[in-house]
Amino acid sequence: LLNYIAGELPLQQGKLDFHPSTTFAHFGQTNIERLNVKSTIIDEIASVSKDMGIPESRSIAGRMMFSGDLGDKKVEVLSGGERSRVMLGKIIGTPANLLFLDEPTNHLDMQSIDALADAIDEFEGSLIMVTHSEMLLRRLADALIIFHKGSAEYFDGTYDEFLEKIGWEEEEGAAPKKKKPKINHKERKKLRKAVTQERNTVRKPYTTEIKLCEAKIEEVEAELDAKNAELEKASNSGDNSAIMELSREVGLVQQEVDALFERLEIATEKDDEIVAEYELKLEEIDA
Repeated sequence: LLNYIAGELPLQQGKLDFHPSTTFAHFGQTNIERLNVKSTIIDEIASVSKDMGIPESRSIAGRMMFSGDLGDKKVEVLSGGERSRVMLGKIIGTPANLLFLDEPTNHLDMQSIDALADAIDEFEGSLIMVTHSEMLLRRLADALIIFHKGSAEYFDGTYDEFLEKIGWEEEEGAAPKKKKPKINHKERKKLRKAVTQERNTVRKPYTTEIKLCEAKIEEVEAELDAKNAELEKASNSGDNSAIMELSREVGLVQQEVDALFERLEIATEKDDEIVAEYELKLEEIDA
C-alpha cells in the first residue's frame, strides 16, 4: 500500500489526490540499491539538495551515527545496516513535509533505531510508516492502520491505547499466551543494558573484521589505482614489457580486493544476523 501511495507501483484502481503543497520522501526496501557506492557518506547525503552544504550534511550524518571521519567513508565499504542509515539520512535531509518509511528498522541495531526515532521526532511534517517495531510504534505513532486477516482497520490513538482497548487476537487453536509479569522502568533499563552488553560482546569479532577489511580495502584500492595509472602510462608509451608485468600485477591486486570484499560480506551478514537476533530480545523486554 505504501508503495502505491508513494508512486513506486502503478495504481490498479482508484486515484490518489495530494494537496498541491505536499512534497514527500520515501524509504523503501529497495532504495538502498540506488545509493551511489562510489560516493562518501557526506556527499551521498548532500546529493538530495543542491542547497545543502557540507556542515548540514555532516550534521545529518552525525545523527545517523557517522560522526567525524566516519562520514568520509565510501558507501561501497558499508554494511547493509550502515547503508540503511545513509539512506535514512538522505530521506531526513530531503526537503519534504511527508515521509514514507517502509520497515525502516531492518538491519538496524537498537542504537541506530534510537537515533532514527530522535531524528523523526524533530521532523516537522507528517509520517506514514510500515513497521513491526513496537518500540517505534510506541514512540512515534498517534494513529494506526492495522492489517489483519485480509482487512484493514483504522484506530485513532497510540499503540498502547490500541493494546489496551482492542489488542491482538489469539490465533485459532493457539494456547492462550501467558501474561508476562510487569517490570518497572528501572528493571527494564537494567535488562536492556545487560542484553546490549552481551550483544556487543558477541558482535565484537565481526565488527573488528569489518573495520579491518574496510581499512585494507581502502589501502589496496589506492594501490590498484596507482597500478592502473602506471599501466595506462606504459600503454601510451608502447612499453610492451612494462604492460605485461603491470597487467599481471593489476590482476593480482584485483584478486586481493575481491577477496577482501568477500570477507567483508561474510562478516557483515553475520553481524546483521546478530543485530536482528538481539533486536528481538530487546523488543521482548519493551513489550
